[in-house]
Amino acid sequence: GTDLPSQNGLATLQMPGVASASLARPPHAKHDYSKGKMEAVRQFAGQTIQVLLTIDIRGHVRHVDLLKGVEARLDARTVAMVRQWEFDPALDDIGEPMPGYVKWDMHLVDEPD
Repeated sequence: GTDLPSQNGLATLQMPGVASASLARPPHAKHDYSKGKMEAVRQFAGQTIQVLLTIDIRGHVRHVDLLKGVEARLDARTVAMVRQWEFDPALDDIGEPMPGYVKWDMHLVDEPD
């Protein structure tokens, strides 16, 4: 037969010549969050807040790790904001949703009123 054994006893289908056609990909933001606005960040212009987001198989932010903060209240507001973001979940090699991670840098810029 064409069934090949794998570690967990399930059949593994091998399709020659498509190793590079893996459907695996990291989570992908559903919206453009690059233009997010927050009040009162002017004094922190030029600094960066960095977060690591854990995305579940439905694309929801399950956990936020603050990797680099700027100021406690601003950091807390940022964490609350990114918890609301929506993603297309990560996919494994065969295109099935799986948990994943996204590292996000938020560069604070001063925009004129």
